[in-house]
Formats: sequence, C-alpha cells, structure tokens
Amino acid sequence: MIQDDCELDHVVLDKEVIVRDSRRLIGDSNYPLIVSKGEVV
Repeated sequence: MIQDDCELDHVVLDKEVIVRDSRRLIGDSNYPLIVSKGEVV
C-alpha cells in the first residue's frame, strides 16, 4: 500500500509493504532500493 504524497524512484516493493504518507524513497537505476515483504516505511 502506498499512501498519499509519496515519491518513489527506482524502488522495488515486495508484497504487503506499506509506504506511509509523504515518504520519499530514491534508488539508482543501477542499484534500485529494495523493500522486503511486510516492511513499513
């Protein structure tokens, strides 16, 4: 679930990940940011 006003760039989210309001997750095209199953960010 991605909540309101989030910015995600080069991010891979597994199942059941929650990205809370107004979060900014930025990876690189060569090294994407990977968030594991069930994490809350």
